[in-house]
Amino acid sequence: MFIKENIIFLFLIFLSNLSLLFFFQIDVILIVIFFEILSFFLAFKFMQSRKVKNSLDGAPTQDPNNEIDQKIILKFFDQYPYPVFILESDFIIYYQNSEALRAYGENKDKDIISVIRDYDFISQLEEFKKNNSYNIFNWNKPLPSNQYFKTEVLKLSKFYVLTFVETTSQKNKDEKYNDSLTSLTHELKTPLSVIIGYLETINLNNLSNQENQKYLEIINSKTFQMKDLIDQTLKLDEIDSLAIQKVSNDLHSLLEKSLDNYSILFKKKGIKLNTDISESKEVFFDFTPNDFDFILNNLLSNALKYTPTGKNVYVSANKSINEASVLIKDEGIGISQDDLKKITTKFFRADQSRNSETGGHGLGLAIVDKLLSKNGHKLKFSSTLGVGSSFQINISLS
Repeated sequence: MFIKENIIFLFLIFLSNLSLLFFFQIDVILIVIFFEILSFFLAFKFMQSRKVKNSLDGAPTQDPNNEIDQKIILKFFDQYPYPVFILESDFIIYYQNSEALRAYGENKDKDIISVIRDYDFISQLEEFKKNNSYNIFNWNKPLPSNQYFKTEVLKLSKFYVLTFVETTSQKNKDEKYNDSLTSLTHELKTPLSVIIGYLETINLNNLSNQENQKYLEIINSKTFQMKDLIDQTLKLDEIDSLAIQKVSNDLHSLLEKSLDNYSILFKKKGIKLNTDISESKEVFFDFTPNDFDFILNNLLSNALKYTPTGKNVYVSANKSINEASVLIKDEGIGISQDDLKKITTKFFRADQSRNSETGGHGLGLAIVDKLLSKNGHKLKFSSTLGVGSSFQINISLS
């Protein structure tokens, strides 16, 4: 109505100014008309800005379009992928976006603390009320499941806008990282203590060259053990962020390469290596680059470590229409049933007799399991204490 009335008014003024052409010079009349149009335009923009401000403040206006403007502004918050509450100055809920409705139900005209009743949230909100300014705080919702949230509070005119972003996933990731760091620090202490001890023992003047050489070899061994531990920890942590950029792998070639590398080591230890990998020929599958080599080498290395002299290790391959499998079976010391449930857990090691002489870190099988899972394949295993262990890689074929 405002626009329509003023256009009519402007038109009448324009006609009256045209009539003046009979009495005044044309250039004077044109200047008058120009300034009249400019004044109308500025007045129109001013009224429009007043209307937008009133809609934000929630103040009533005579323009029925104000209600439409409010809806547009509120609908903007529906685009947020997390809950948003708009509260009045007394912290009564004025509006909820679609995510807030989904998560908490309809709660218009209720106090926010009657809806979100967690102690941690309420205490943080009370602290905000004292400051009465823009704030960000983190809080925990222990029940029914342990969840973590980040809430941002923005004071906008006579309203408060509260956003609720769940940070549980990031919190768990941070805790896992801290646990890994703690475990790594603990694992590094032992070889580092040995290195320091032997460095303090070495005395070039009082010990023979043979003794000093022995100590240096131990230091060198422990140094490589620390490097291997750090490398495997980094490998395990990077798998979560590993980009799935796969390449085609030839299963038979990979098996031949790994078995060639380990055959001499098995022979040197007096372990008979029995292989039957003929069914792996013409088997191709997709896998992240170089990672399947790590899996085979880790499983063969474990078989070598934990199988006594005079025993056997068997490596075989099978193929069906949609799947291929590789089985590595040893006649080693085996793993107890209790330990078997945890062997793919990071930094878990079975009984000390299994690790005291091998220097295991408890990371290899965790990496193997994660790599296979990340690539869409599976690891199956079984073991009998004192009899031996079997590890089977099941490869899904596209």
